[in-house]
Amino acid sequence: MYAKSGRLEYASIIFSRMKSKDIVSWTVMILGYSLHGQGHLGVDLFQKIPSIDIDEISYVTALYACCASRMVEEGMHYFNCIKSPKLVHCALVVQLLARAGKCDQARAFINERSIKREPEVLRALIDGCRIHRNITTGKRLIEHLCDLEPLNVDNYIMMSNYYAQSGKNDMVDIWKETIRDMDLKPKIAYSWIEFRNKVHVFKTGDVSHPRSEAIYWELECLMKNFEEGGSQWAPEFGFHDVDEERECVPTGHSELLAISFGLISTKVRVLFV
Repeated sequence: MYAKSGRLEYASIIFSRMKSKDIVSWTVMILGYSLHGQGHLGVDLFQKIPSIDIDEISYVTALYACCASRMVEEGMHYFNCIKSPKLVHCALVVQLLARAGKCDQARAFINERSIKREPEVLRALIDGCRIHRNITTGKRLIEHLCDLEPLNVDNYIMMSNYYAQSGKNDMVDIWKETIRDMDLKPKIAYSWIEFRNKVHVFKTGDVSHPRSEAIYWELECLMKNFEEGGSQWAPEFGFHDVDEERECVPTGHSELLAISFGLISTKVRVLFV
């Protein structure tokens, strides 16, 4: 619970005090580090697991940790240690290589393993294209993904986001119309934040919170300070495969609303978003 919510210090203390650690406790702690941007600590922890306890699932967590910190050499080493790699292991290797900017190497790996028609693998490669702004290749891969999963709304929203990133708003409208015509239902984006042992939930463009006026005022001031400092909003980082999020960027984004609430609520407490 502590690891998943980002309270890594508490999770680490509890983990270190455990007299007997099974493979579940090891993998949960490693995933906690990876989920919160400390993949290198996850890799360090994986190396301490007794070799007799390591299984295919624990290798998944090791590869995930390598992805989080783009540790290509370590990731390939762990993959080569797996006797019979499953699709999830291969997809994580593709994600690792793609995130590290080694897209050619990732495509060679995909061809070698004959997994180019696996949606999980394509999404991993698309993630790398987004990070490194390879828009042309990314759009081509998403088109292929739409052919493989024609009823998955996330694929169409992903394509709409790519066109939005390119400034092609006419194509954005076309893809939104396609989603409506196919009667597909996009996900609603939610973000939550804990303050004084109470969880506050925000959705995109939310105005239901009792402190909404102050939340939006704080967020507008924050955005103004960013602009005056020469910073610009990077819209691709607002794409969570949720169409409504993009339309409300920046001041109606659910994550930003949660952060803004945290800013007006406290200056000293640790917030968990």
